[in-house]
Amino acid sequence: TVSPLNCTRLNKPNTIYNLTRKASSAGTCMYVLANNITLDCKGFEINYSQSVVGYGINISSYNYSTIRSCNIVQNVTSRGGASNSYGIYIFRNASFNKIYNNSIKTNSSNGYGIYLLNDARNNNITNNTITTSGSSGYSVSLGTSSNNSVYSNTITTSGTFGYGAYLDTSSNNSVYSNTITTSGGNGRGAYLYSSSNNSVYSNTITTSGTNGFGAYLATSSDNNNVYSNTITTSKSSGYGAWLSSSSNNNVYSNNITTSGSSNGYGTLLDTSSDNNNVYSNTITTSGGTGLGAVL
Repeated sequence: TVSPLNCTRLNKPNTIYNLTRKASSAGTCMYVLANNITLDCKGFEINYSQSVVGYGINISSYNYSTIRSCNIVQNVTSRGGASNSYGIYIFRNASFNKIYNNSIKTNSSNGYGIYLLNDARNNNITNNTITTSGSSGYSVSLGTSSNNSVYSNTITTSGTFGYGAYLDTSSNNSVYSNTITTSGGNGRGAYLYSSSNNSVYSNTITTSGTNGFGAYLATSSDNNNVYSNTITTSKSSGYGAWLSSSSNNNVYSNNITTSGSSNGYGTLLDTSSDNNNVYSNTITTSGGTGLGAVL
């Protein structure tokens, strides 16, 4: 067991690192540089990206690590940090890592709470509380990553664009049992872009703002299952489930409530969305234009 005194490189394999005090860095705080590392922050704060782009914890190309009980904060909540900074970054083939029981707060443009990128596989993201703010906030984002599980997290996003769970060119992932709340200009609870064979289920998704999307499948997001979610949208325009240029998906057994001064759509199948199954949903709409299903 090792007790680091501040931000550092975690480079001893098969080692438990216990934080005993707050750790701070102008950029990146913790680098995981070996397999089978455990970082237990014991509730202490990791403060990162105080003045330059950086990450709270960077796991690149290493496997079987555990990050738990960390309070990860970008800069200070009263002042925005550097853009394109991430709370936890899992990158380049990093696999079989566990991220759980952490609190993560980002406050910059293009701020990511947890970002999995470039073939990050078989990672578990669970029981985290993630809050993003700024012009674009991504609570949990998967880019070209597969076979990951994102579940039982409490996610809150705000800003011009707020994304609860964002899957970009990612497949065979499961997003379930999360509580996702988005607000601001454009809020998307679960957003799948060019992503196929994923399952989004048993989430509680609440969106508010100019445009709120509970589940949004876009641009060849095919063969996905969206089911047993409770979706509530409000404010100007709210869409429970929107499919655009996406086919062969199943949307079923969801409880969808939409309201808005302009448009409230339960399910909307937009351009070139073919061979989708939408069934056994409970849909309640109200507002300027309320429509249960639009094809």
